[in-house]
Amino acid sequence: MKELRCSKCGRLFYDTHMSCPNCGNPADENISTEKSNVSTTDTGYQHELTIKRYADIVLTISQVMAVMIAVGITLSSVWMMINGLRSGMIEGVGFSLLIIAFGLLIAWSVYIIGLLTRSFLYVYINISINIHEINMKTQ
Repeated sequence: MKELRCSKCGRLFYDTHMSCPNCGNPADENISTEKSNVSTTDTGYQHELTIKRYADIVLTISQVMAVMIAVGITLSSVWMMINGLRSGMIEGVGFSLLIIAFGLLIAWSVYIIGLLTRSFLYVYINISINIHEINMKTQ
């Protein structure tokens, strides 16, 4: 069996197929490849690369949101604390510190959710690539 690279979508498949299993491009229009040139970062994995890009975007957005939440709540609580001290309301200081702690907890939660989402998407990508490789070997 010889491996072929689809000239239309870039996926690898064996010459036992009449056409590319991904896009249906006829096998006689595809380019033959050597087995040693096959890698898991091949252009045949466009779906997985797209998911990886989205996973990285999700993490970046969660980081930005976490920083914005932390900075926003901290600055507003410090402003409340300063105004409370000016007016002689000591009780407002404790409440401001409680708001800061709660805001930082929310910010960390947003960041952790983004990190977990990216991790799950990376696991999905690895499973998808492994299933694809197993299918290619069994055909």
